[in-house]
Amino acid sequence: MRCALYARYSTDKQSENSIDDQLRAAQERATREGWVITATYTDQGISGSTPVHLRSGGGSLLIEAQASSFDILIMEGLDRLSREIAEAERIVKHLEFWGVRIIGTSDGYDSTTKGRKVMRIARGLVNELYLDDLREKTHRGLCGNHARGAHIGGRAFGYRSTLTDAGPILRIDEKEAEIVREIFRRYADGEGLRTIVFDLNERNIPTARSGSWAISALVGVESKGTGMLRNRTYIGEVIWNKTAWSKDPETGKRIKSYRPTSEWVTRADEGLRIIDDETWAKTRRRISTSRRPVGKPARTMFGGLLRCPRCSGPMVAINSERYGCSRHNNSGPAVCSYTPTFLRSRLDARLLTEVRNELLSPGVITSVEAEAQIAIDAMAREWPGGVHALTTKLKQTEAALARVMDAILAVGINSTLGAKMKALEADKSRIQGELDAMQESTLPELSVANVVARAKRSLMDLNRVLRSNDSDKVRTALTDIFGEIPLEEEATGDTYALIAEPTERLLIASAGGSVMMVAGARNSTYRRIKISW
Repeated sequence: MRCALYARYSTDKQSENSIDDQLRAAQERATREGWVITATYTDQGISGSTPVHLRSGGGSLLIEAQASSFDILIMEGLDRLSREIAEAERIVKHLEFWGVRIIGTSDGYDSTTKGRKVMRIARGLVNELYLDDLREKTHRGLCGNHARGAHIGGRAFGYRSTLTDAGPILRIDEKEAEIVREIFRRYADGEGLRTIVFDLNERNIPTARSGSWAISALVGVESKGTGMLRNRTYIGEVIWNKTAWSKDPETGKRIKSYRPTSEWVTRADEGLRIIDDETWAKTRRRISTSRRPVGKPARTMFGGLLRCPRCSGPMVAINSERYGCSRHNNSGPAVCSYTPTFLRSRLDARLLTEVRNELLSPGVITSVEAEAQIAIDAMAREWPGGVHALTTKLKQTEAALARVMDAILAVGINSTLGAKMKALEADKSRIQGELDAMQESTLPELSVANVVARAKRSLMDLNRVLRSNDSDKVRTALTDIFGEIPLEEEATGDTYALIAEPTERLLIASAGGSVMMVAGARNSTYRRIKISW
C-alpha cells in the first residue's frame, strides 16, 4: 500500500523539531504495517486555523490525494489538518471520498473504524475549544504585558521600540519627537494641515514607515483614535486593544476591525510624554471645531477613474467644484507637482458627451443594422453544421467546468479558480442559449428588424441610466465603458483625456437575435479628448 505522511507545527511554543518527531512516529507506523512511503508533506509555522488548501504542504497533499497518488495518509492527529470542526470535517470527507485511509498516530484515529464520526466530533470540539482558549490566553497575556509597560502594537512616529529582558518597550526618539512638537505647535497656532504636510514633504522628512506625509495621517478618524493629532501616547496615555483581528475562512487572510472605545485599555506613562497639556488642549479644541469632512469623499462621476498625468495617482474631487490630483492635494508638490484642477461640471459634461456620441447616436443603430445583416447572412451559410459545432463546443466547456469544480473540491475556492469557473459558466450559458435558439428557431425568424429593435431598447436603457440621479448606477456604467482614463499633458500646456478605444461595443448574438451592451476588450489605441481647466 502507498502511504503519504503529513506534519505541521504552528507557533504556539512548538519548534521545527516537532516536524521531525511527527514524521518519525508516522514512519514507524508505516514500517510496522509494511506500507511504502511515497510522499511527505510538511507545513512549518502554520496555524491550525489556516485552511489546508492555503498551506504549501497541505495544498499539495490535497491535489495528490485527488489524483490517487497514495492510499493512506498518516499524521499525528486530525488537529494537524485543522483545529476547526467545519474545516477538518470538510477535508476528511473529501479524503475519504477519494479513497484515502486516514491514520492518526497520536489520537488513534482510523477512518476505517465504525466509530470514526463520533471520534471526529469529539476531537473537533476539543481542538476548537483549544483554539478559543489559546486566543483568550494570548489576549490575556498581551493585556498583562501592556499593563507591565511592554510595547504592544506598531510604532508611532516619535518613538522607537527597544527589546529588553522584560520584553519590547517604547522609548522617545528625540529627533522625531522634535518634529512631533513642531506639528502640534503649528496646528495649535492655526496653521493649515496642507501647509504643514507640504512643508514636511518638501523637507524630505520621512514618516514612521519611510513614506510621504498626507493630511489623513495627521488628522485621522476620531472614532478609531487614528491620526497623529489624536494619538494620546504623546501625552503619556498608552492605549491598547483598539483593534481586533479575525481570519477570513475562505482566504485565510487576517481582517482588521476596530473595537468600541469602551473596550480600549489605557495605561499612564509620563515617560512617553512629548506634548504638554496646553498644546494638546489647543489642538483638541481646533480639531473639534473643524468642519473638514474627513473620510467622506464626494460622490462624483469620474473621480478615481481619471489618473494624474505626472504621478498616475487618482484625480478626485478636492472640493465641491473641482477634480485634482489626490496625491498633490494631500501630500503636496514634493510628492506630485501637478497643479491643474478641472471644473467637475464641465469635465463630466465633456466626457458624457463622448458616451452619448459613441453609443447613443443614430449612427450606432445603422452599424447594428449592418452587423446584423452580416451575421444573419453568415448563419444562412453555416446553419447545417452549426448545431454540431455548438454541441461539440458545449461538451468541451462542460468538461472544462467539471475539471475546475474538481480542483475547487480539492484545494478550495480561490480568486483564480473562482474567476475561471464564472467564465466557463458564462460560456456554457451562452453556448446553450445559441444552441437552443438554433435548434428551436427557423432561419426566417432571425430578422434585422428584430435585432435593431432589441438594440434600441438596450440603448434606451443606457440613456436612462445616464440621465438618472442614481449616482451608483451611473458610475458603474461609466466605469464599464471607460475603465481608467489617463490624462496627458502637452508641451503647449493643453491636457487630453485618453479614452481607450474598445474593440467591440455591441455584441450581436446572431443565433438568438439578441443585442447586449458590453464594454468590450481594450487595446492600446486611444482617442485624445481635449479638456480644459
